[in-house]
Amino acid sequence: TEVLVILDGRGGVVGVQVVGESGTETLDSAAVQAFNRAGPFPNPPRGLVGQDGKVRIRWEFILKT
Repeated sequence: TEVLVILDGRGGVVGVQVVGESGTETLDSAAVQAFNRAGPFPNPPRGLVGQDGKVRIRWEFILKT
């Protein structure tokens, strides 16, 4: 599962979108829930904050069996 995590300039979670599905809806939902529950994150470095005041991070979850 690959997600796009959007944070505000203080590290609060604004949104999480699945941008690469795993093929299993349960795993995709778990990835989104994990980020929503984990926030807020510590102050992001200013270099990551875009002109709109938001931070966008792509994160990939890999399940190895």
